[in-house]
Amino acid sequence: MEYMERYTEHYSTDNCFAEPTARVVATGGALHLLELSGRQAPTIGISRPGAFFTAATLVMIAVRLFCSAMFDRYDKFRLSAAGLFCSACCYALLPLCASETQFHLLAIFTGLGWGIAMPLQAAAMFDISTPQTRAMNQNLMIIMMQGGFFLGPLAAGQLIHQYGFNLLFLGLAITTLLSAAMMAAINPPAKEDAACQK
Repeated sequence: MEYMERYTEHYSTDNCFAEPTARVVATGGALHLLELSGRQAPTIGISRPGAFFTAATLVMIAVRLFCSAMFDRYDKFRLSAAGLFCSACCYALLPLCASETQFHLLAIFTGLGWGIAMPLQAAAMFDISTPQTRAMNQNLMIIMMQGGFFLGPLAAGQLIHQYGFNLLFLGLAITTLLSAAMMAAINPPAKEDAACQK
C-alpha cells in the first residue's frame, strides 16, 4: 500500500503523463507506415516500394549503432522531439512524391527520425523515473506502445476507407508533431537529481 501511494504521488507529475502519452501518439500507426506506403506507392507511380522498407530499416539500425554516444551526451527529450519532427515531415511529404528518388529519400529521413526518437523515448522514461517506479514506468510505456500498435492500424483503416491515403499521412504527421511537442515540453531532471536517483 505504501509503495502504491509513493507511486501514485510520483506518477501524478506532468512528466510521467507526457512521456508515455508521447510514446503512444508517436507509435500509433507510425511503424505501420511501412505497410501503408507499400500499398500507396503504386498509386503515385512507385514500382518498387519494398526499397522504402529496406532503406528506412538500414538507416534506423545505423543510427542506433553509430549515434549511441551522442544520445548519452545531449538532452534526450529535445533530441527525441527532433527525431519525431523529422518523421512528421516525412509523413506529410509522402503523398507529394513525384518520383522514386523522392520516395526513397523520404525513406532515408524517415528511418533517421525513427532511429533517433524511439530508443531515446525509452531512455527518457528511465531518466525521469525514480528508482521505486522505474520498472513499472518502463512496463507501462511498453503497454502504451502496444496500444499504439493496436489503435494505429484500426484508425488508419477507417481513414483510408473514408478519405484515402493523403489524409492518413496528414493525420500521421499531425499526431507525430503533437508527440514531438510533448517530448520537447518535458523538463529533464537535473544532473545532480539524476545521480541521486541511480
